[in-house]
Amino acid sequence: KEKLEQEKEQTSTKPSSTQTEGEKKTLFWSIEFSEETSKKFLSHPNVVKILEKNPTFKLNASFHVTLGFFGGQENLSKELLEVEEKYKQLEGTTMKVLIQSVHYDSKCIALKVKKDFLCSNINPHITVALASGTQAVYSNTLLASDNQKFLECEMEIEGEVFRNLVVGGSG
Repeated sequence: KEKLEQEKEQTSTKPSSTQTEGEKKTLFWSIEFSEETSKKFLSHPNVVKILEKNPTFKLNASFHVTLGFFGGQENLSKELLEVEEKYKQLEGTTMKVLIQSVHYDSKCIALKVKKDFLCSNINPHITVALASGTQAVYSNTLLASDNQKFLECEMEIEGEVFRNLVVGGSG
């Protein structure tokens, strides 16, 4: 569960100079959102309200919903191989995502999304902003917590299914 999301800086869509096409290893699959789409949900009044209450939080550099985390493993189980094949069929397609609410605590702000697509994450979400020292994976903890606060934030957005690759070397 803790491995479902990684910082965007750890990913790349291009193999390093030491990787060939056949050696690409998937870190995770996601639905990525454009800058225009991101501005749409960041400007929702309830998101703005929570961001204003937490001025020291740092906005994520880019926004996505993690569909499946693969961790750059070389030998995937039969089950994971089947799931990855399903994601490969979706790669580059546009998917609709329904944001349901904005959740927050003293460490994180995340948008909960409706799970109506293939997703191995128990609580699909978009991490919006984090307190200093908080990893993006914390959004999973937030959404599973009984101590979270939330406000309504219903809207439909679209994003593109994307394969995030392990950066560097053999993965």
